[in-house]
Amino acid sequence: MLFKGNNFIFFSGPILGIILSLFIWGCIPYYFFFFDLYMGLCLFMCIVAINIYPLLMRGWSSNSKYSLVGGLRGVAQSVSYEVRLILLLLILFILVSCLSFLEVLRYQYYIFILFFYIFSGFIFFVSLLAELNRTPFDFSEGESELVSGFNIEYGRVGFTLIFIGEYSIIIFFSLFYCLLFCFFYLVITIVLLHII
Repeated sequence: MLFKGNNFIFFSGPILGIILSLFIWGCIPYYFFFFDLYMGLCLFMCIVAINIYPLLMRGWSSNSKYSLVGGLRGVAQSVSYEVRLILLLLILFILVSCLSFLEVLRYQYYIFILFFYIFSGFIFFVSLLAELNRTPFDFSEGESELVSGFNIEYGRVGFTLIFIGEYSIIIFFSLFYCLLFCFFYLVITIVLLHII
């Protein structure tokens, strides 16, 4: 099946996916290393929006109808929940009146965002589950059809790159949610100040 597909796109899909999943980590502010992006929200939105292209490339380039349908389902699901995710983030950043993630973290020194943003925080969490294709929203893998979805034609290195990229984004969004809505940043800061 590989010889009937487009080889360049077939091999560049997982590589682009892992590059984007590692590039998105640049949005996290590193307070102790004096690194902050002033427009970190714009970089985050651009990377999340571009992240559907490797999924589409992996599904289309295999020249298999099962992987194409799985890729299209994944793209449709990602785009539909991505809109809600971005709108909730924009509401949060309008509340803080800055596009920097570090300013959101500094804002939480005075009042925790989760206290008056609890329903939107829950909706944001559900949107993250859908964006990451986790358990109630894992339609793109299509396990009930006995196929894996967009990655059915991949093996060895391509399969490994796909899932390293996918789990890197899962870890990033877990940290991202904790930084924005939980007390994680304040607890880490207090612990580090007491150690020093």
